[in-house]
Amino acid sequence: MLPHRHTGPYLKMPRNRVRKTSIGLHTEEQMSNGLKLISDGQKIRAVARSTGIPFTKLYRYHMKVKNNPDPEKPIRLTPNYAVDKIFGDEQESDIVDYIVKCSQMLYGLTIIDVRGLIYEVAMLNGIKVPDKWHEKLFTLYPISPTGKTLVI
Repeated sequence: MLPHRHTGPYLKMPRNRVRKTSIGLHTEEQMSNGLKLISDGQKIRAVARSTGIPFTKLYRYHMKVKNNPDPEKPIRLTPNYAVDKIFGDEQESDIVDYIVKCSQMLYGLTIIDVRGLIYEVAMLNGIKVPDKWHEKLFTLYPISPTGKTLVI
């Protein structure tokens, strides 16, 4: 007889997720050192191997620097992940605190409910959201012009 799958070695909890990519792990100093080595005449692949920065990323930044029309203006050498951010840090932490408080009071919110909540918060605060949000969520959570949720 097979052991119960919720006990022993069959029980695997996803608590220590191992990072599989190196996206966004380089520093500005590492990238500038790599670009300096390339400008000194080394091959991009050799520099990528020695610095640990992926070849495609190093090539992309090399081309940015090479095709820069204004050499006086510095180019950003690290990724800008804040560009697509919708909520500020304080708003985001308020939403997370509210969701955690709901779960502690045993008021279970489904994923759809959380998405609707986030959509509602964005609409009520006048925050610009991606067009996909309007297509998918507006049908589930319509907002009235006065700013209150419509009850259907």
